[in-house]
Amino acid sequence: MFVFVCVCSDIKIATSQSPKDISELAAEISLLPHEFDLYGKKKAKVSLAVLDRLAHQQNGNYVIVTGSVLYVCNACQSHG
Repeated sequence: MFVFVCVCSDIKIATSQSPKDISELAAEISLLPHEFDLYGKKKAKVSLAVLDRLAHQQNGNYVIVTGSVLYVCNACQSHG
């Protein structure tokens, strides 16, 4: 017996969600106020000191999420 699982693309997953305010997320995951710097409501830089503070916890991962802007540069396009 085989079980087939549909795996959605990253872009499909990303566009199906709405961004959460970082202050709300930080409270949910027990970040202390001095452990992150807000850059607006939806972006923040998290201190690596969090890893040391939470090192004793068995479950969890440090996830790095980045965003990029896709643009087309005429000089980069192939002309063939």
